[in-house]
Amino acid sequence: KRRPDEREQFELERLLEDTKREFESNPEQARRFNSVGQSAPNPNLDPIHLAAWSSVSRALLNLNESFTRN
Repeated sequence: KRRPDEREQFELERLLEDTKREFESNPEQARRFNSVGQSAPNPNLDPIHLAAWSSVSRALLNLNESFTRN
């Protein structure tokens, strides 16, 4: 576990803003993105923010550092 350095923090913030803007311009895309998975999205959450934050989470979980190796 570690905190992102300044460059990484900048890139994550940029990813969040870029994806939020993309989903704001196409709310149907956010709805489709949020519909993937085994459980339905929480109807109390803003679908655009949920999709944008899910994109950031996906990027973080796909880092090599996120994998546990024996």
